[in-house]
Amino acid sequence: MEHIMEYKGNLNYTTCNEDSLTEIQALKVKAKDTILCLTGSGGPVLNLLTENPQKIIAIDFNPIQNWLLELKMVAIKNLEYKDFIRFIGLKKSKNRLEIFNSFVGELSAESRYYWQKNSKFINKGVLYQGTLEKYYKYVSDILKLTMEEKVNKILSFTSLEEQSHYYQHHWKTDPNWRELLTSSSPFYFNNKTLEPAYDYLGEGYNFEKFCSDMVDRGFMTHLVRENHLLCLSIDGSYDRAEKLPLWLQEENYNIIRSNLHKVEIETDDIVSFLMKTDKKFDKYAISNVTDYLNEDKFNMLFQYIINSSKENSRLCARYIVPRQIAKKIAPYIKRELELEEQLEKRDLALEYKLIVAAIDK
Repeated sequence: MEHIMEYKGNLNYTTCNEDSLTEIQALKVKAKDTILCLTGSGGPVLNLLTENPQKIIAIDFNPIQNWLLELKMVAIKNLEYKDFIRFIGLKKSKNRLEIFNSFVGELSAESRYYWQKNSKFINKGVLYQGTLEKYYKYVSDILKLTMEEKVNKILSFTSLEEQSHYYQHHWKTDPNWRELLTSSSPFYFNNKTLEPAYDYLGEGYNFEKFCSDMVDRGFMTHLVRENHLLCLSIDGSYDRAEKLPLWLQEENYNIIRSNLHKVEIETDDIVSFLMKTDKKFDKYAISNVTDYLNEDKFNMLFQYIINSSKENSRLCARYIVPRQIAKKIAPYIKRELELEEQLEKRDLALEYKLIVAAIDK
């Protein structure tokens, strides 16, 4: 509970710590769809706008994450792409506060107050100001201090086979890398990123093995330079990433901008929202929200999803903490295990397993 309260009052994510191509492929978004999407960094919502749905309800119990989405949306509305990527922090800029002041009046009162009070985030470029992003910068600084040549090398490969060989025989065997993995623990990670999910892993959980397996899979199945999440975690930024999240790609900018009016922002926890709403949804992109719920709320969530779903609805959820859906609910959540496996293999966000399902009412 302590971590949940810290998490709720913190700017936790500012980039996009998921691979929304997975959600897009899992949900099979159509133009008529109303989607319920966890806000997070705002990236998942903006990414789904590239599929031109009818409406997205962006929900987060942390108002700061919703204010971040609002900031990004107003900036996209008012700025051309080259100015936006400078303002947001993808490229260098000396006048971010001046740009911010040009559209600050379009923000809601609460959002405006928060960003004016925390103008240092704006001035630095908000893209890398989340707690998770600062943690990645911390890790990447250690890596560059102790094994910079290897960081540069792993980012240079254009052949997955050559990268995998280098990783196995040079990176993975480096004592500095082993020490970094060994020093990791759920408590350490939790205090760096304020990620409540790790509270549920239990004292006996082998976090070192979790990290090691995750990195093994990433470095041996993805070119690092083409995985923006790997680039962020070892390089501290997207500077050397060849493929950016969808919302930061120039070719998607105008379609996102043209669809901004389709987003409605709700500040609430998802279980409470679904319990009381009369809205109906075609698609659910709920990230790893189940990792933050106790057993009762976990099953309540799936029951309320069933209750609020339209015909032929679909669900994509991520998780770190494995749970079983209650037997009385499970028959209505028709998991597509083969698709889950296919998407997990391609997914850039290496820490998660997936639930991909059709919802049968």
